[in-house]
Amino acid sequence: MLSISTYALCGGERNSKFAVEASVKYFLLGVFCSALLMFGFALLYILTGSISFPEIATKLPDLPLTKIAIILVLIGVFFKMALVPFHYWISDIFEGATAPVVLFIATAVKIIMVLVIGKLMLDLFGSYLFAIQLALLVCIILSLIYANFVALRQDNFKRLLAYSAISHSAFIVMPLLAFNKTESINFGFQTLITMNHDVIKPILLYLIMYCTAIFIAFLVIYHLEKNRVGVSIKSLCGLNKRSSVLSLSLGVSL
Repeated sequence: MLSISTYALCGGERNSKFAVEASVKYFLLGVFCSALLMFGFALLYILTGSISFPEIATKLPDLPLTKIAIILVLIGVFFKMALVPFHYWISDIFEGATAPVVLFIATAVKIIMVLVIGKLMLDLFGSYLFAIQLALLVCIILSLIYANFVALRQDNFKRLLAYSAISHSAFIVMPLLAFNKTESINFGFQTLITMNHDVIKPILLYLIMYCTAIFIAFLVIYHLEKNRVGVSIKSLCGLNKRSSVLSLSLGVSL
């Protein structure tokens, strides 16, 4: 349901060809990754005969099909977090969609998916925790290297923020590498509370700082777009002379 709403929101600006193109691309890639995610959960149901996370965790057999199911589930989740190499949709969405929609995708969706990844690692795939952390580590390294180098070549400020969001996603999920099997006690939202404070505190702190910074940045972008001012890097030159408040706000957010 969250995915369907974001697909529609991204294409809400009908007069913009970039918005329609970004929405279609996001929809096609999203449907494909959602299909992989559902296929992975279908395999888990076939293997365990249950849709309950605690029962799946206890009945999960050590078979090659189990590993395939876990890989499919992780692909779907990493796509939502826009981790490399599942990031191809995010730059077009940031450029084509309106500022409020991008702000929602860059904040709310990330927060939800961090909780999902943590729940999968601790409550569902605890017996494969090391392998999942290894896959997550590879995606984190690729995201940090790729996003920061590609961002240097961007001339559109919104696309620059898109690649910045990829690297931020890597930093947000990095504390998940410190999880261990003994840190999850309860199933449900209480799992978040029962995690080791050394793990959860950096995630919460980083999410608060990231959401605040991206919120301020997109408020500035929204104001510029509303006044028909371009958001290319060149168009931001001299912003301090036009509006010191916007310039200061953008500088603080960055």
